[in-house]
Amino acid sequence: MALVFESLAEKIETSSVNGKLKFHIFAALAEFERNLIRERIPPSPLANLPIDADNDEKHVLRDG
Repeated sequence: MALVFESLAEKIETSSVNGKLKFHIFAALAEFERNLIRERIPPSPLANLPIDADNDEKHVLRDG
């Protein structure tokens, strides 16, 4: 059983070899862009703080 994707706006359908190639190229470009964004944005200092067991929210640092 194969899943077929067809975009009406961009004229991309994955039932043909050409459509599959275009879909994979777009997916590769999207992954590349996502990785570039990850490299450019520094990690948050809040990312490594423990999660509060009472309400499952991360701790927030406040000014003042």
